[in-house]
Amino acid sequence: MSDTVLRGIAEADHPEEAPPPALRTASEMAQEVARRLGTVLGEPVGAHVWHLAVGYETPETWPGRDMVLLPVRGGCECRAQPVPQQEGGAVFGTPVRLRLRLGEALYLPAHFCYTLAEVHAPCIVIQLVFSGTVS
Repeated sequence: MSDTVLRGIAEADHPEEAPPPALRTASEMAQEVARRLGTVLGEPVGAHVWHLAVGYETPETWPGRDMVLLPVRGGCECRAQPVPQQEGGAVFGTPVRLRLRLGEALYLPAHFCYTLAEVHAPCIVIQLVFSGTVS
């Protein structure tokens, strides 16, 4: 994606004041990117957005489908791990931790959950979810 597209998505998805973290429907520009990606892949792709203010952390999130996290403003830490099985499932050890930065993308398979944290400057992360995959 070009810098102009990322800048446009970030500006369209940037509220005046950062609300508490909640996964929201993405801007029309981000939705258009998701629609075009879905056309290329031959399956619907959903786009949602996290607006993260300094010090905020998201709740653990598990869409149950393959996804890509795409920071379009700022950066944050992502902690990702497999979702434990429903009944008597094993508890997995330490989550994988990595820093998501502007312009990078992180793919997570359907059986992974994630938390976004360690926000040092306002951050916007687009979550693209691929509808054709189910855990």
